[in-house]
Amino acid sequence: MKKQLIIGGGICGAVILILFAINLSGRGTTESPFTNLQIEQTTENSQDEQQYNIQSDEKENDRIVNQEKQNDIIIVDVQGEVLNPGIFEVENYLRIGHVIELAGGLTDYADVRTINQAARIHDEMLIRVPHIDDVQIISNNQNESDALNALSTMQDSRISISTASTTELQTLTGIGPAIAGRIIDYREQYGPFEEIEDLMNVSGIGTRIFEVIKDDIRP
Repeated sequence: MKKQLIIGGGICGAVILILFAINLSGRGTTESPFTNLQIEQTTENSQDEQQYNIQSDEKENDRIVNQEKQNDIIIVDVQGEVLNPGIFEVENYLRIGHVIELAGGLTDYADVRTINQAARIHDEMLIRVPHIDDVQIISNNQNESDALNALSTMQDSRISISTASTTELQTLTGIGPAIAGRIIDYREQYGPFEEIEDLMNVSGIGTRIFEVIKDDIRP
């Protein structure tokens, strides 16, 4: 009887040891709570990094947009027969008529027959609206038609490609320092431009650029 109990006890002990070993083995494969914490921290860090990159991209886009807006602003001087003459910061796509409106509009004594209000503006431009008596003053020694032509020449806001400096030429769309220098060189070699179309004889000025600037230039 004692022998049987000893054998039974030995078997039970062996079974308990086996079960304990299995339990320990199972625990060894169980995920540690620290592992989950590390995964969560890594995910949070990745999300934070993505959010930072998005915010950085947005700031860069805002900077570029603001820079483009700054480049679109030019300064013009409006004088003569307008209600509020002075210097104005305006968008470079405006026309002379728009700027006159910004200056309060025309006075009752303004003479706009010599002003092309549809002409484009450029940086450092002077827009002078003449008085109705200006034609009479000039016409003392010539007829009214010649006087209007003289005033028109004085008021012409277009850039003379035959006399403009390199700085003035660079106010034209698509004309940089290199092309402006070629225009000067061309004038020195061949003389003043007779027609604005002759500008296309200058290296670097093709039909595309000419079509953009043709309304802003004169011989």
